[in-house]
Amino acid sequence: MLLVNTALTLVNTALTLVNTALALVNIALTFVNTALTLVNTALALVNTALVLVNTALALVNTPLTLVNTALTLVNIALTFVNIALALVNTTLALVNTALTLVNTALTLINTALTFVNTNMLLRKEEKTLYTIFKTVSGRSMGMSMSRDHQIASAQRSILVIQQERIIQEELRRVGYTEGRLESDYAACAAAMVAIERQSAAQLDLARAIEQVRQLRAEAQACYSALASTVRAVFPSEPILHERLRLRGNPSQQKARSAFIARARALYDGLLEQAELLPLLADAGYDQLRLEEERGGIDLLQQAGAAREVAAFRARQATEQQRLALAELASRRSRFRRLAKVALRGNPQALGALGLGR
Repeated sequence: MLLVNTALTLVNTALTLVNTALALVNIALTFVNTALTLVNTALALVNTALVLVNTALALVNTPLTLVNTALTLVNIALTFVNIALALVNTTLALVNTALTLVNTALTLINTALTFVNTNMLLRKEEKTLYTIFKTVSGRSMGMSMSRDHQIASAQRSILVIQQERIIQEELRRVGYTEGRLESDYAACAAAMVAIERQSAAQLDLARAIEQVRQLRAEAQACYSALASTVRAVFPSEPILHERLRLRGNPSQQKARSAFIARARALYDGLLEQAELLPLLADAGYDQLRLEEERGGIDLLQQAGAAREVAAFRARQATEQQRLALAELASRRSRFRRLAKVALRGNPQALGALGLGR
């Protein structure tokens, strides 16, 4: 019985231990559940933290996105601005081109008008010069033929007298000595020299007249083009225009001296005002071009002076020719009277001397 009781006691003790173990297991499971709950809670907190992180990142990205969007809009706006500026520049370029074409057209018109006016003025001037030229040259057809015939007739008579001793003897009897023959020969030679000098002077005068005409036309065209350019570059400066003598129509300057004075006022006035030169250079008139065209005005004045000298020399040469031919004609007249007396019975000799009927 004792053993049974002991065994039962041991069984009860074992059961107690089993129950205790089960209780401990339950406690352990409770701890496990608690731990799992804590883990789940921690994971929930992690998820919450990640959500917060994502929310924070979203909040950060949103301003950046807005900034990027704004920058994109700014870039688009700047692109439109650049396009607009390009259109403005293109429009301004077209306007400048149009203005350049207008200025070119005006310059061409002014140049054409200048040529017309210059030709009209030069025609009048050349008419006057031609009258002088015709007067000093004495080169009409009839006069030239008369002059040449006079020389040829005198040369023929002198040559025949020198070769025919019989004619010499007959002439000597009426006072036409060898000395008079030599004097007539010298007069004929002097007349020939005077004719050559007059022809050379006439040619020099013709060249001088043509040179003045060409230089005047060139200077007038250059002046007109420059005046038009100055008016276009400085359109609203009446004081400057007055100083440069740009008032009125420059083509109205008929006299060469008046044109030269007006042209010098324009060129010298521009060259003396250095502040005007850059703007004129942009329009194609740099200092070198202005100085070269200004030199053309001096050449025109020099050519005019040379023409006056040539006209004076032509008048002198014409007068000397007139005197030489008059002297020769006087001598021929005296010779003719003597020869007809000396050779009145010898018509063949008179014919040989060019004195026949």
